[in-house]
Amino acid sequence: NHEVGRVARAGRIAEVRAIDRIDFHSSESPPTPAAMDVLTRRVLPRLAIATGALTVHGAALSRTGGAILMFGPSGAGKSTLTAALAQAGWHIASDDLTIIRAGSDGAMVHPGATGVCLWADTRAALALDPARCVAMPGYDGKLRFEPEDAPGGAPTALRALVFLERRDDAERDGVRPVVHL
Repeated sequence: NHEVGRVARAGRIAEVRAIDRIDFHSSESPPTPAAMDVLTRRVLPRLAIATGALTVHGAALSRTGGAILMFGPSGAGKSTLTAALAQAGWHIASDDLTIIRAGSDGAMVHPGATGVCLWADTRAALALDPARCVAMPGYDGKLRFEPEDAPGGAPTALRALVFLERRDDAERDGVRPVVHL
């Protein structure tokens, strides 16, 4: 359980109680991709903040030994690199919003939405399985790639921060599959 916290909103103080369980009800079973997108990318990060977590704009991946967190502006390649690393055996903890909490081993990355949002040309360049890609409602032309059948759910110690930058003067070698890291 998390302790009760206080959050200031519109000049008022609201108490935020411990959140042990969230029940999500949908008129459709399973919930539509649009409903799941709103839940995982909009609602859950705000609940994490309300209970003392840090939520950052960045992609996180993990494997034995720890997690990495990648930052960069839109178009820097976070999602492309995330998909490529997932193809190489890394587990996606998050693609867009990463939840971090303090733990006994330091900063811990908590898994969130485990797929990655990509443009169709990136899917083709990485040769991602089309059966694992679905259109994202409300995102014209974007696809959601789900590389794992049963993604890992345990928090992982944050071991590295990676800052990506898109530069117009950089050489463009293209995207190549990653075999081993």
